[in-house]
Amino acid sequence: MKDVDVPDRIDADAEHQRYIQEHFTEPVAPSPEERDTIPDSAWLQIRSPKAAEKILNHVVPERSGYYSYLKGDKKDQGLPRLGHQSTRTRISKLLPFIKPPEGRDVSEAELRQSYIDWLKQEHNIDIEPDSIVFCDGIYNAIHEVWKTHEPEKKKHMGVITPFYDKMMNHLEADMGYAKLNEKGEVIERSGSFSHLGLIDTEEGWKFDVDAFEQGLDKAEPQLSCLLLCSPNNPTGYVFSEKDLKTIINACRQRNILIISDEAWADLVTNPEKKHVPTIKIAQEMGYADGVVMQYNPCKAFNTSAFPCTMLAIPDPKLRARIKERQQTKKEGLHLPSQLAVDVTVACFRDGKEHLGHLKRFLRENLTIAEEALKQAGYDVHMPDATYLLNPYIGDSHDQVADSLERYGIKSRNKGKESGAEGYIRLTTGVPREVLERHYEEWVESR
Repeated sequence: MKDVDVPDRIDADAEHQRYIQEHFTEPVAPSPEERDTIPDSAWLQIRSPKAAEKILNHVVPERSGYYSYLKGDKKDQGLPRLGHQSTRTRISKLLPFIKPPEGRDVSEAELRQSYIDWLKQEHNIDIEPDSIVFCDGIYNAIHEVWKTHEPEKKKHMGVITPFYDKMMNHLEADMGYAKLNEKGEVIERSGSFSHLGLIDTEEGWKFDVDAFEQGLDKAEPQLSCLLLCSPNNPTGYVFSEKDLKTIINACRQRNILIISDEAWADLVTNPEKKHVPTIKIAQEMGYADGVVMQYNPCKAFNTSAFPCTMLAIPDPKLRARIKERQQTKKEGLHLPSQLAVDVTVACFRDGKEHLGHLKRFLRENLTIAEEALKQAGYDVHMPDATYLLNPYIGDSHDQVADSLERYGIKSRNKGKESGAEGYIRLTTGVPREVLERHYEEWVESR
C-alpha cells in the first residue's frame, strides 16, 4: 500500500472515533438502572438522542413517551394507516411527545421506491415494483404468507434452526402445535415444526447440506413452506450463494415455498462476508415464484416500534390472495402507520453513514465480549452478522445466566432456544464503556 493512503486511514479512524463519541455513548434517555445495564434485547441498541434526531428528524431527549414507545409500548395501533387521510398534526396529537417536522407525508409510491433503491444499492438486487406488498410487523407477514399459501391444504412448516424463540413459539401456537402463557412461553406442546438445523462446529456454525436434505425427506408429506432467517438469528450465520442454491434446488424439487426473513440483512458486521438475498438467487435459477422475501430495516436502525415491512411476492396468485385479504380489513395484514412510513424512508435516505459506523462499532463490541467469554472458559463463535453472541453453556445455563445478571449482563433463552439448546443469547448493542466495565467485573469475579 502506498504511504499516501495512510493519512486517509488515520482520518477515517479519527472520524469513526468522533462518531462513536457523539452517537454511541448512551442509550436514549435511560433511567439510572437502564444506563448501567446490558439489556437482554435490542430496545436499547446504540442510539443517542442526536443519532435518533438525525435519522428520525424528531425526538425529545428527556425521558418521555418516546422512550417508552421504543421499548415496545405499541401505541402505534392508534396511528392512521398508510393511504388514509392523515397529517403529522394528527400524529402529534396521538403521540404528543413527537414533534412533527415540516413537510408532507410520504406516499406509498415513495415508500416503494425507497425500498427498491436501498436494496439495489446495498444488496444489488432488482425488486419488481408490482411484487411489493406492505404491512406492519414481521411476525404478521410470515404468518399471513403461511396461512394464505395453498389455503385449501393442511400445511406444515419447516424451519432452519436455531431460530428466534418467541417468534417460533407464537407461530407454533397459531398452527396448533403449542399452548402459550401470557409471557409467550410454551406450556403445552402437541407437535412442532420440522427443524432443519445449522450445526455448530469448531470453526463456527455451518449449513450441513446432508442434514438439511435428510430433514426434508423425513418431514411429513404436508410440508409446504420453509422459513429461512437469513442472516440467521441468533447465530449470525450468513448463508452463501452455494448454501442458497442448495436450499432453493431442494425446495423446487419438492414444491416448497421459501419464506426468507431478511430483517438482519443490513447488519453483516464481518467485512469478509456479504448478504445475498434469497430471491436474487431464485431469480437466477428460475424459481422466483417459489420465494417470498420479507425485509424490514428495524434491526439496522432500531425502529421496531415503527413497523414497516416489505414483502416481495413474485407469484401473482399468492400476491393477489394476500392483497385481497388485506383489503377486507377483517383478516390479513395491516398497513403500516404513516409515522412508520415516514421513519422508514428517513432511515433509507439519511442512515447510510450511521449504519457504516454502527456495523464497525458493533464488530468491536462483539470482539470485546467474545474475548471476555473465552477468558472465562466458554466456547463462543464470532458471528458474521447481528450484534448477538451465543456462548455454549451446557447444563449450567441457569447458573451462568444468573452470574452474568449479577454483573448487569442480561441473557435470553437460558439454553432453551429451538435448535440451540445449551446456549444463551447475549446482546452487544450497548455503549462501549458499559460493555467493557461489566464484562471485566464479571471475568474478575470468577
